Amino acid sequence: MVLIENDSIQLRPIAATDRPYIQAGLSDAAVLRYYGMRFDAPDAFEVQMDWYRSIQKTGSGLWLAVVDASNGAFLGALGFSDLCETDHHAQLGYWLLPAHWGRGAMRAALQAFVPYVFAHYRINRLWAEVETENIASLELLRSLRFTEEGIHRECEHRDGRYISVAHFSLLRRELGNALL
Repeated sequence: MVLIENDSIQLRPIAATDRPYIQAGLSDAAVLRYYGMRFDAPDAFEVQMDWYRSIQKTGSGLWLAVVDASNGAFLGALGFSDLCETDHHAQLGYWLLPAHWGRGAMRAALQAFVPYVFAHYRINRLWAEVETENIASLELLRSLRFTEEGIHRECEHRDGRYISVAHFSLLRRELGNALL
């Protein structure tokens, strides 16, 4: 069941049949380099699949499969989580299989997804955290006119080094001027 689509991508609920693709993506060193999570436990991918189902069931988020509109190939996933019903904000996240990097798929996906989120959920602020070394993701959010709010310097420690994280947001009232 396709939930959102445009000319190049379709966004649909993550299904059990997506597990091999999610496992491939979330075990790929290139994807995980900037992902901020590690999937080392034997049951980590089942836990991730359960999390996708759980946030949708509880209404605290929604993650969708990003698929190629022309052939249905799984490209990656995107979504929001940590929905705060009091303050009306949620965290945006996304990833693509490396074979699909640099082709505009995530840009197209976000251009379809973000308006859907604002139209269907009581969210005023959609925010994202991006490691400052993840140039492609920084450029993507900037090009979609998310506001760069600042950098939390060396706020995470991973693989023996400190990582700085840029914070971005898009407000509901800014949607008309963004995502171009």
